[in-house]
Amino acid sequence: MDERIFQTRCASLLEAMAQLPESVRASLGRQLAADEETHQDGAGAFAGQMHAMRLGLTYLVFDLEATRRENRYLRRLIDAQARSQAEEDDDM
Repeated sequence: MDERIFQTRCASLLEAMAQLPESVRASLGRQLAADEETHQDGAGAFAGQMHAMRLGLTYLVFDLEATRRENRYLRRLIDAQARSQAEEDDDM
């Protein structure tokens, strides 16, 4: 549920609550406040999880780029060794 829908539903509930007796209104008001707090906690937890996911992806991209650089370097070393070995074989 997005924030706009949540706020619309809260407004509708508040309008309906205004028609109820005071004792019932007080009870519903406490329940509504608890629901809103739960919603805010959930939104905060979601934001924290998104931040952790972005950070994790940043580290994965960094690791991938480092691995690619290492692979290029190692391929150059292997090619250089192969050329060196080929030149030694030609000299014999």
